[in-house]
Amino acid sequence: MTTGTPGRCVDHQIARRIAGRTPRGFSQAHSVADRLARQQGVGPSVRGQWLAMVRLTLAARDADGEQLVTDRIIDQVLDHGLVVVEVLRRAESLVDWETRPATDLTARVRRSPPKVGESTVSCADCDAWGLDVVCGGCHAWRKAYPPGRCMRCRRHGLPLVKTLCRCCTITAVVGDHDIGGSTQLWFGGSLAPRLYQRAGALGYQPVKWRAMALQRARRATPTPISEHLIDPDQLILLDPPRRWDAVTASTSRPPSLTADAAALLNQLGAHGRDQGWNHDNLTACRRTLRILLAHLGADAPLREADIRAVASTDSKGSALRALHFLAAHHTVIADATRQLSPDQRFVDTTIASMPTGVANELQRWVDVARGLGRRAHPPLNWCIIRNYLAYASPVIKEWAGRVESLREITAGDVATVLAARSGNNAQTLRTALRSIFRALKQERLVFADPTRGVRLATVPSLPAPLSSDTLHGLIERADHAIGRLAIALVAVHGLGITDLRALRFADLDATRGRLRVTRAQGRDHLIYLDRMTHRLALVWLQVRHENWPRTQNPHLLITGHSAISATDAPIAGMTLRRTFSNLGVQPSQLREDRILNEAALTSDPVHLIRLFGISPATAMHYVTAAHPERHA
Repeated sequence: MTTGTPGRCVDHQIARRIAGRTPRGFSQAHSVADRLARQQGVGPSVRGQWLAMVRLTLAARDADGEQLVTDRIIDQVLDHGLVVVEVLRRAESLVDWETRPATDLTARVRRSPPKVGESTVSCADCDAWGLDVVCGGCHAWRKAYPPGRCMRCRRHGLPLVKTLCRCCTITAVVGDHDIGGSTQLWFGGSLAPRLYQRAGALGYQPVKWRAMALQRARRATPTPISEHLIDPDQLILLDPPRRWDAVTASTSRPPSLTADAAALLNQLGAHGRDQGWNHDNLTACRRTLRILLAHLGADAPLREADIRAVASTDSKGSALRALHFLAAHHTVIADATRQLSPDQRFVDTTIASMPTGVANELQRWVDVARGLGRRAHPPLNWCIIRNYLAYASPVIKEWAGRVESLREITAGDVATVLAARSGNNAQTLRTALRSIFRALKQERLVFADPTRGVRLATVPSLPAPLSSDTLHGLIERADHAIGRLAIALVAVHGLGITDLRALRFADLDATRGRLRVTRAQGRDHLIYLDRMTHRLALVWLQVRHENWPRTQNPHLLITGHSAISATDAPIAGMTLRRTFSNLGVQPSQLREDRILNEAALTSDPVHLIRLFGISPATAMHYVTAAHPERHA
């Protein structure tokens, strides 16, 4: 029988042992900590320390059999105690969190545990009240300065700066007392006052003071204005791309800013605060703009190509935010090549890398696929054209090494490359090559279609369910609000990556809990959100508004890059897929598992069509996989 509850030390050393656990209420506390970190402007490292201590505090609550975190558990928090209290208070995980003032709890948090067996003493040099005979500050002074007699307190054997000991220096500088006045006592350790002195005050000289003085002297002498400022009235005869690598690698000071350029750069701070940029993002954007405005000036709009070139050669720059700022002030010339979609840029770049004859034939295939051939037909999406070219380009490059035109390719060549592959890779390659040669045959660029009559053995692939261990706690293990919402939409409502990227902010009816999914060919689908997904959507809307309150991107799911994109680009598919891959699952597998589970409960394909918005053929495919005995 125990007579009392033993104490514990809630610190980072213990927190590392339970890093894989997810205590009750940790998901809500995670969202609160993310919001608080953004408000305070802290980085991911500090935020991770906060979350570790919150997880450990909630685990201690569960170990004590409590429903909420009590004051006794808070007293045991050694690191980031004030933050832990605030996070748990906002997450409604503290006892009497609604009525108890925050100061009642924060005042109970100790920064470090008391040392057992030791009593409090005063420092021998500065009389600071703490646990050490000589405090850390005085210990450093003993190593740095020679001993002597203080001219103020008249004590002997103390390290002095000029004529004052550390105690009198703090009293005179920090406390702002008269030199002949009384001495102010204070706590020692982490609560002791710090000395922040200017160079020269009380004889203090900072480390490397000579280099700092030389830097200040150089800053005082302004550099001349650049000789390469753009004149808006000057006609352009030649417009070659500028090389910025030598400029960004130079250690010399940049040219001085003109009055207009300085005025434009001074507006960056207000713009960044209005957009919610943190200090690092604002500094990177300011660095890029400083280089551009110093060399080109602000009299004429800057080219997007120059902005991206500076950022690509300077690891500390930011092109995207610089473009966003200049576009808001109408001082940027958009790059025509950047107005294309990423899929179209990939197609153009891949074709340009081919030999001339083959490149011309592939360009004609792209024109046909886009509906610009001899026969009119609906255009293919650029995404499909990119996928076809991505599968076929390695084979075409291999052929281009020995032929000058695709008309020299025979059916034997096609059969050879298909025989070297199997499964879906062979099927997809055959489809891509058939699309290319059919288009060239239609345009009368080849005499015969070498893919005609090529047959491959097809093995029907049925969707397979995921294990319960893979699905357990999947949403709670996601790091961010956008990841948790994306997982819920895929795992509960069966959406795909393409559907998630196409979601619009206006498609979400948060009041009624409805979400409209816009799909190609008018196959729109209306989703009635369940309670959990609705709550995650509301959390994401709050995070979206806090981070990017003035974004004009119409998409529902955005990131820091897409929020300030001039083309209103959707979130990158790789970003969404990385969220799932970090949890050990693919979005397509998760979607198949959800539809297959629903098909196992009902054999009605009409129900699947209405619930997930899939085609009749896809619905029958899942019904067959879930009930193979009925279709034997």
